[in-house]
Amino acid sequence: AQLRHGLANFSTGSRLRITVRVVRLIGNSLYVEDVEASVNEETGIMEKAGIFLYHSFVSALGKYEPGDVISLECQASDTDDYGFQLVNASNLRTIEKGTDVEIRVVPEDVTSLRAYEGLVVQINEFIVTKVGNQNSETKAFTIYGKFKNGAEVQVRIDGDASPKLGHSVPIVGTSYKVIGGVSKFVDRFNDNTVIYQIKLGNQKGVGLYDFI
Repeated sequence: AQLRHGLANFSTGSRLRITVRVVRLIGNSLYVEDVEASVNEETGIMEKAGIFLYHSFVSALGKYEPGDVISLECQASDTDDYGFQLVNASNLRTIEKGTDVEIRVVPEDVTSLRAYEGLVVQINEFIVTKVGNQNSETKAFTIYGKFKNGAEVQVRIDGDASPKLGHSVPIVGTSYKVIGGVSKFVDRFNDNTVIYQIKLGNQKGVGLYDFI
């Protein structure tokens, strides 16, 4: 949360030491969150923040499981294309294993996931309207749908996810419960539209129940 609300307080390229809880994995990348809540100075509300930790070709990140608390050094990055994320992890250390993971349920009146960027959330009713084409090499694809209230939302099956959801699984017109990390996506083929989408994690362990 300190990084998300005060990134400008840190010099560009600074190496940071953080302790986080692993919430979900996408390949060797992680969605992580604060271990303890802290006070948001703007709102006065106790909160935890979440951030996507890109693997940066450090395969050791993939050994962790949801619920592991880890300490690491990294750098923070905030770009127009990928939003806010952590990169270049090193000096990894396990603090605790098997802790409880809290998944936030998105309220039914929400029409955009922007406020949830970096967090792993649950949508109780994701109604599939279209299944995009699958990339022939990476097997990545996008599932288009809507909330119960009719607002559009999409779920991305990332090429790095392993194992990943099968392209034939989502059925148009069917409602699913979905759990995944919220990420920023800039659609270069549609007037650079900014979309906050769900990224589905590895389909194993607790991840087996993230699209049902």
